[in-house]
Amino acid sequence: MKKHLICVLSIILILSLLPINAFAAPKVKTGTITGSVSEAQLRLPLPLEGVSVTVEGTDKSVETNRLGRYTLTKVEEGEVVLLFSKEGYEDIRKTVNLRANRINNVYVTMDKNSSPMVEIIGQVKAKYEVKDVLATIIRIYPDSVPMILELIIPANTPLRDIVISGLLMLDAEKVIDEIDSDILDSVLNNFNPQDLINLIPDLPEEIKQLLRKIVPGSITNEMPLPGTIITVRDGSRVIKVTIADKNGSYKLNIPENCDVEYLLYGFETQSLNALDITDTTYLLTAGGTVRGTVTGEDNEPLEGTEVTVVSAEGKPSGITDAQGNYVITGVKRLLPGFGGGFGGHTVSFDKEDYITARATALFAFGQARADKKLELAPPFGDLDVLVKPKNYFDWISRGGITVKIFENEKVLYSKKLTALDIEDLLSGGSMAKYSLRDLPIGVYRVEFKDNPMCQSSCRTD
Repeated sequence: MKKHLICVLSIILILSLLPINAFAAPKVKTGTITGSVSEAQLRLPLPLEGVSVTVEGTDKSVETNRLGRYTLTKVEEGEVVLLFSKEGYEDIRKTVNLRANRINNVYVTMDKNSSPMVEIIGQVKAKYEVKDVLATIIRIYPDSVPMILELIIPANTPLRDIVISGLLMLDAEKVIDEIDSDILDSVLNNFNPQDLINLIPDLPEEIKQLLRKIVPGSITNEMPLPGTIITVRDGSRVIKVTIADKNGSYKLNIPENCDVEYLLYGFETQSLNALDITDTTYLLTAGGTVRGTVTGEDNEPLEGTEVTVVSAEGKPSGITDAQGNYVITGVKRLLPGFGGGFGGHTVSFDKEDYITARATALFAFGQARADKKLELAPPFGDLDVLVKPKNYFDWISRGGITVKIFENEKVLYSKKLTALDIEDLLSGGSMAKYSLRDLPIGVYRVEFKDNPMCQSSCRTD
């Protein structure tokens, strides 16, 4: 019994001397997985938000953020399988050989679920009326403002519309009587997309990215519109972006429920559902949309302001709403006397009790904006000047009295009151009256000057 007790105590002593973690489970080595998810088959890959990223066989799962990024921490070392899933997209399984104490990067792209597709093989062309090409020169405008070239072709020559690929940013005024491809190629090579991005700061980011990659194309003797930006949208989401080539041609393979938007500087922005595009040649109309906001001197919105594009064919107009906003569509070419091309239209703002004002709307991608702050017109009143001659008959026979009205020593009005004024304006012929209507309220000086022939006999009150 004594020996048995000694043996038990010896075992307890030995165990107490062992490290505490000698009986703990082996420590699991872990690592981190991070990366991003984007949509496949896009010229401009877009991040996918809300993609579920799961380590299969575990409860570890996260979702991608608005930038498409995700991070999984404390994932066991070894071979793991990641499942990427999102409604409307094909699931993806990715095998990863995870290394402990390391950040393991995994990037994937996801395809949308199979759905009916529409293939569009088409061409974008300009829609010109005959009068739009009856001209003789090409004008290029100054001040670093992007301008579309105004094509002017003699009526008695074969139609030779010149179309230039890309967008133009010019800083020198030139008049070209002969079409010189070397000159125009030089102009294209000086195009700076960043200047256009600065001019239109609210362009969608995907369009800005695309502009930075634009390489101007060539000049042809056809009528296509190369450089047209063709954007495919599913609601507000951009699916695909492409650019018409030097022949104005493009090819798209897109879901049938999407909309196709055509954008080119100097032309109306067009948008059609993919199923509505039945003609492979799609025509863009020169012109665009002008929008803006009209406010008062205290920045309050001015409802009911009549806004007119006075420089455009047909002088399209609109009325501001309760927020002072307006939109005028279908703005066509400039009228004679307002310059040429589609660089800037003159917009007039007219509202009762306010001074009529004008602004310039610069077009880019068929869009222009013209905001205006209107000033209150000064109040108006009537001014009556009464003249009473001392001797009525003497005054009539010798010529009358000259009345002058001054504002700050400047003569505003001058009139000689004669017998006609007396007889027509006042009964009895005892007094002459000179009236000015709608004169701004203010202080004026009135001067009466007798005819030299009747100085002694004429008097004014």
